[in-house]
Amino acid sequence: MSDKQPSTPVHSQIEGITEADIGAAIMGIVHSFDAKYETMTEEQLRQKWYFKWDPEASLAWNHYKFYDCLSLYANSCRRWESKHNGNSCVVERVRDKYIMPKIREFMEQVRQATEASAREEQ
Repeated sequence: MSDKQPSTPVHSQIEGITEADIGAAIMGIVHSFDAKYETMTEEQLRQKWYFKWDPEASLAWNHYKFYDCLSLYANSCRRWESKHNGNSCVVERVRDKYIMPKIREFMEQVRQATEASAREEQ
């Protein structure tokens, strides 16, 4: 990291930017996310599931990564469901259709890993 100070003070670099400009920029970002979810298919949504069991990692690490991926996936699913099927009961739909199946898959992976570990210890 350089100790050199910028040649132009920061406050003069942002001079002329108004609250309206900042608001417009933020709304542009929001609208781009909305547009992405409006045009996304359900298959494309399902491809947003990024968790892969790592047989070399500990159970705790796999659990941590699963939770991280599940949180991101749930947020994407909620946004998609809201855009395509409305806001009514969106939490329940997402839970039942997307999240619980992933939890069941993970539980099966944990069971298999636990059994494999027990066999190795014998």
